[in-house]
Amino acid sequence: IGQRVAAVVAESVGAAEAGARALEVQYELLEPVFTPQEAILPGAPAIHGEKDGEASRISRPLQNVVAEVHAELGSVADGFAAADFIHEHTYQTQRVQHVAMETHASIAWLDDDGRLMVRSSTQVPFLVKRTLSRLFNLPPETIRVVAGRVGGGFGGKQEVLTEDLVALAALTLKRPVQLEFTRTEQFTATTTRHPFTIHLKAGANRDGYLTALQLNVLTNTGAYGNHAPGVMFHGCGESLAVYKCVNKKVDAHAVYTNTVPAGAFRGYGLSQMIFAIESAIDELAVGIGMDPLEFRLKNMVRPGDHMLSTTPEPEEDVHYGSYGLDQCVALVRDALDRGKERYRAAGLDNLGPEWMVGEGSALSMIDTVPPRGHFAHTRVSLEADGRFAVDVGTAEFGNGTTTVHAQLAATALATSASKVTVRQSDTDLVEHDTGAFGSAGTVVAGKATLGAALELATRIQTVASSLTGAPLGDCRLVDGAVECGDRSV
Repeated sequence: IGQRVAAVVAESVGAAEAGARALEVQYELLEPVFTPQEAILPGAPAIHGEKDGEASRISRPLQNVVAEVHAELGSVADGFAAADFIHEHTYQTQRVQHVAMETHASIAWLDDDGRLMVRSSTQVPFLVKRTLSRLFNLPPETIRVVAGRVGGGFGGKQEVLTEDLVALAALTLKRPVQLEFTRTEQFTATTTRHPFTIHLKAGANRDGYLTALQLNVLTNTGAYGNHAPGVMFHGCGESLAVYKCVNKKVDAHAVYTNTVPAGAFRGYGLSQMIFAIESAIDELAVGIGMDPLEFRLKNMVRPGDHMLSTTPEPEEDVHYGSYGLDQCVALVRDALDRGKERYRAAGLDNLGPEWMVGEGSALSMIDTVPPRGHFAHTRVSLEADGRFAVDVGTAEFGNGTTTVHAQLAATALATSASKVTVRQSDTDLVEHDTGAFGSAGTVVAGKATLGAALELATRIQTVASSLTGAPLGDCRLVDGAVECGDRSV
């Protein structure tokens, strides 16, 4: 359900729906597999078994395995032998849909010069342009994609799900075409969070240190691969790397099933893995009689530690250039202590047997760089009226990047954000932007905006210096003007 079968184009929504209802489709019924556990059994139907694994980058098509990782650091057998307490459990996470307020929608038309114009609810306009160019064998310069202000994304709008259909129809009919998913189609024809099944075994000693951490992970990617490898590798990475443990082992498989495809969703696999690992950390702490927050404090990664996860070579690991995790934990502990004191002061620390007050903590980190890097271009310019224009490729989908980029540019140019105009999410504005996900709209694209604004500020000061004869160091930007000593330019 939700699989594309045919496209009906009509003058109105009602006529298109009537045309779709009039279609008769004959299906050949095949044996399905609905769970990853069934899909990897010997003899299970191969959903993409006809494909060449190497050419299609599928690990084992005949076994329904899209991607897999197998890694061990140290010896988990030795780690469990040294443990005073062992926790073993299977954790499962469910399928979740993003349910952004604005459903997937696109409009395509040809402009007066014959260029393909696409307006879409997307987090990745430049990737949409690249995909459309490849699909229709069109030169990139003949395509323009504009995202506007998107009504929510959460990772669900990182894929081409409507843009290619409206482009096909517009190119064929030479007329504007719109496709907007209903809320029902949002649940059946887009993507979801990957369901995970995680069998976890972990050990700790009485001194409060992890001795072994072993995971067997099975992810359900649905009928197509989509983000299957990335979500699996990402989920199995930082969730393990945030804790020091010399004995770690991971076996993970991303598996096809005949269900709605899974894709990108906030956290990108880490949410599922963190749920299992952090639950286990709590169980281990209770098992050895230690406060869970203290247990985390003793085992979390420290400056100088290799952030070892599923990659044994230290040179391939992620390295961090700043550290504030211990400060974060201290703030959490202080907040919890102050909360307890407020309960005691209000007489709420003993409400009777029918009342219980719970307390919990969890620790995580995320590394949000795509496999081939995240790139963003920004152009900052001085307009004729004295205002500043900031052109960025990253999309605004409720993440606040419009405000952030205005503030970054304003700070660098010593003016107010009200004097900065931000234009974004248009592939004609700048060269490239990998997309708005994983906070990259601020962290990556924002850095590009800051760099461009600082460069413009330097150029303005240089011109002012040459006009006044004042040393460059004496010229500074002040609210839309330049002051060089006692002179204002």
